[in-house]
Amino acid sequence: MEWDDCRDAFHADGSLRDIYVLNTTTEDWRRLFDAFLQYERTLYCDGDPTTMIEDPATIFEGCSEHHYLLKVLVRGVALHCHFFTIEEIEIDVDPKEINSQRDLDAVLDAMGSIGRALARPVILTEETTQNIVWIAFDPAMNAFEYFEH
Repeated sequence: MEWDDCRDAFHADGSLRDIYVLNTTTEDWRRLFDAFLQYERTLYCDGDPTTMIEDPATIFEGCSEHHYLLKVLVRGVALHCHFFTIEEIEIDVDPKEINSQRDLDAVLDAMGSIGRALARPVILTEETTQNIVWIAFDPAMNAFEYFEH
């Protein structure tokens, strides 16, 4: 996928872009954590860095009392993984950070790693809008697709 063909997906309009995996389970979250082992990661609890945990299920057990965020650096691009619900993986990326082929490749690398590890489709969308898909990764085909808007 070429930067010049899909730069519109990262237009800076003040909103974020979301990477989603839908209909997930606790096991999918565990596979996500395993996929992220190759990247620099920092876990935050209520805004403060905390010790990285082995099993993400423990985060969901404490979500009623605390807010967790996992920051993952992929080739210098920051991805922010939220723990809103077990049934949906949501990761934010700031489009202001995506300005080149190298940055796009980092996002695609993360999406591909997630999709292959979970054997599930991964989509990049407008913020909080799952039906406005810019990029999709199909792990069965090991392929990306860009959708113009």
